[in-house]
Amino acid sequence: MVGIPRGLVSSTWRSLRPPHLPYLTRPTFSAASFQQLLRRHPYTTQQPLPSQSPHIRYENDMPFLTLKLSSGSQTAFRMAPTKPVSVLLEQIKEEDPAVEHIAVYDMPNGVNKRESFRWARSTAIKYILQMALKRGGFLIELNDQRLQVAIPTLEERIAPLQRELEAVEKDIEPLLVTKRALDEKAHKSSVRMAWFGLAALCSQFGLMARLTWWEYSWDVMEPISYFLGAGTGILGYMFYVLTSKEYTYETLAQVTITKHQARGYKRAKFDYPAYVELKARADALVQKIDALRNEYEAIEVKELTKPVLPTAEGVPVVETEVPPTGR
Repeated sequence: MVGIPRGLVSSTWRSLRPPHLPYLTRPTFSAASFQQLLRRHPYTTQQPLPSQSPHIRYENDMPFLTLKLSSGSQTAFRMAPTKPVSVLLEQIKEEDPAVEHIAVYDMPNGVNKRESFRWARSTAIKYILQMALKRGGFLIELNDQRLQVAIPTLEERIAPLQRELEAVEKDIEPLLVTKRALDEKAHKSSVRMAWFGLAALCSQFGLMARLTWWEYSWDVMEPISYFLGAGTGILGYMFYVLTSKEYTYETLAQVTITKHQARGYKRAKFDYPAYVELKARADALVQKIDALRNEYEAIEVKELTKPVLPTAEGVPVVETEVPPTGR
């Protein structure tokens, strides 16, 4: 039910009242006028209240414990994974002087009838969170009251990362389309240069054959062919000096493509640094999402692969190895 201030309703009635009716006449609201009233005054819509139960939330991979203190305020406590749980407990006692006794307990398991146990104050927080991820939470005892602390699910953990990834992909999409077109153009230019080099070598071979057997003799063309071969070696060494790469046809093609790409990016005013930054952000987000999924899936696999012992009339049966019988 949406609550509307009395003054706002009165002012709205006066604005909607026909001029020929008396002032005290109460008009009848239509659905259209009511929606118009809500759009004009959106603050009258009640917002959902935050969860009052203790829970864990993550911000940039850092867990925070949100706890309702005796004063009624929701307070967030930073849980450094490498710190012992005693640091967290002291922070809560310092924030709420009414807390005299505080402890952290493991969640009980009703299936295996395992009672909850208290974690030692020297236990690292990251280990408690790992176990809480398997159990579905942990318990925190404040004075004489035990409260269950909820752990976020996989969907809750990756939801902000997926939203950020979608935003990054939306920003990188036009840059990616432009880059693909420019890269394809640079590749075609490199292929044309390769065919031009092949044509030049074939022309050189034909010219040397013509000069050797028709125009001149081998005695004349021998030193020329020697100098051509030595010049090719000099050009290969020059390529190594300029690029610090070995002179091969694959390396020559890569260098050619890279130069055509740089020239094409400059002509098209393509923001390559922005593309690299967005690409790195997208890759980092994908790695975080995959790491979280692997973490939760590993826990699920461990839980599923636990050996289930058969029972006879409610009594667990322990499976033992049968000793070999000697013959």
